[in-house]
Amino acid sequence: MKKIFKIIMFVFIGIIGIGVIGALLGDDDNADTNNSEPATAEASEEATEDGTEEDGTEDDASEDEATEEETEAEETEQTVKIGEPLDVNDIIFTVNGYSTSDTVGDQYLNETANGEFLLFEVSIENTRSEALTMNSDFFKLIAGGSTYESDSMYSVYLGDDSIIYESINPGLTLNGVIPFDVPPGLDLSDAVIQAQTGIFGTEKGEIDISE
Repeated sequence: MKKIFKIIMFVFIGIIGIGVIGALLGDDDNADTNNSEPATAEASEEATEDGTEEDGTEDDASEDEATEEETEAEETEQTVKIGEPLDVNDIIFTVNGYSTSDTVGDQYLNETANGEFLLFEVSIENTRSEALTMNSDFFKLIAGGSTYESDSMYSVYLGDDSIIYESINPGLTLNGVIPFDVPPGLDLSDAVIQAQTGIFGTEKGEIDISE
């Protein structure tokens, strides 16, 4: 009888022990689940904050780029009249006037235009801290929707008036003539001289020569 009672007691105690262990394991699982939920929420919040910060940074970068483009456009669009100085990145261009001619040069050494020459009297002042060498790419004539370039070959016949390949030291001004070979009687009602300081035209302005 005692053996049966002991067996019953062991079984009863075993059942209770299994129940206690199961309850403890259940609490641990719940605790892990509860702990993971805040971590997940925190991760989501951090991701959202990071995304917001990145979006904000991208927006700021876009605004900065737009501002820079607007500034560059404003610099490019500056326009002056004949006789007025045009400052393009510390190089001062002035068109003082112009004339027309069928030829350039003298009686011994000259060249005849394919159309007619427009000869622009210009002044270039160098306010930079280093010397500047002029070339024909610094000037373009824009008229009637067409762009005309100055040919350095014609400048050879201008003698002392030629400024092509001349060097301008800091603080000095160079005076000379820029020739353009254009169709006779070219309409200059909307014409401008485009002046630039680099061969790629990254820094430029316009001088209105319209009649």
